[in-house]
Amino acid sequence: MHVAVAALAVLLQTAPPPAVCSIPQPPPVERPEKPARPATPSCVNEAAGTHTCRPAVVNAYQRDMTAYSQAFNAYVGAVNGYVDALNRYMQSVNDYISCERQIVMPSQIITG
Repeated sequence: MHVAVAALAVLLQTAPPPAVCSIPQPPPVERPEKPARPATPSCVNEAAGTHTCRPAVVNAYQRDMTAYSQAFNAYVGAVNGYVDALNRYMQSVNDYISCERQIVMPSQIITG
């Protein structure tokens, strides 16, 4: 009997709940636009891995592909940054829920 009373006393000796829980704010919506891949010149046979292009056409296509690669990397970075911001927001929402729950039902005896 004394063990049960002692266990109950330990459960009720939790830290007092916070007076106010801060409400999380969602991050601003970001919808980065995926860059368009440059069109392959008609003188390139991608299936065979060959081309009959003049050097100027090949050089221009390589410049376009380099710019596309840089733009695509920036796009991926922006998408990953937004996902990270959303994940931080979800964590702050979970923290807010826990905080509110401690205020509403501070006893560990009540669960649900």
